[in-house]
Amino acid sequence: PPPPPPPRHGLILSVLVVGAEGADPAAIRRVIGEVLRIVAAAPAMGRPLPEEGPPLRWPSEGIALEVAASRSAGQPRLARRLAVLARTLAASLVFRFGLRVGGFDPARYRHELVANADFQKYDDGLRMTLDCDEATAAAIEARLAAAEAAGIVHFGLHRQSAALTTCITIVPSESDHVHFIDGDGGGYARAAQILKAKIKDEIKDEIKDETRSGTAA
Repeated sequence: PPPPPPPRHGLILSVLVVGAEGADPAAIRRVIGEVLRIVAAAPAMGRPLPEEGPPLRWPSEGIALEVAASRSAGQPRLARRLAVLARTLAASLVFRFGLRVGGFDPARYRHELVANADFQKYDDGLRMTLDCDEATAAAIEARLAAAEAAGIVHFGLHRQSAALTTCITIVPSESDHVHFIDGDGGGYARAAQILKAKIKDEIKDEIKDETRSGTAA
């Protein structure tokens, strides 16, 4: 995968939002819509990857991992390392100079990498990894905190200094490659821990309230 691109606008913000139990679905959608409007007003709409794709460096930070993954019976580590360095150098030159190889167009691939990047998803909740400034992050956090206090949503946020891109590319010349964006500091995992802790505390409070009601009766 490409090396973690540094934030262009200040920080990488991982966001997880789910509806609170029993909350009005329309109210949940309104909150999420308001958060998305904050994101839309941010520089580059919060996209963690630049339009030209992530920066490419050689040798990359993942060389050691690639060497470990390319183990062959009886092949010494030095030979494997040299083979990986040669292969990655060739790929780096292809991208650097825009060289077309067979049906592979590096310029098209980098454009599709950005277009196919999954940095924002909404299904049963909202999940985002944003490149934004502190003012945008604070505005998102303030809106979600107000909605959480009103019993509409629960959320988890985590700030970090870089984004991490995980690529699934079956055939490089095809356009169906997918790229998942997360914070380099384990953004979604950290945000999920915060979110789960809040939900757990809410359940504990509900049990306490039910216990008090039963005792009073």
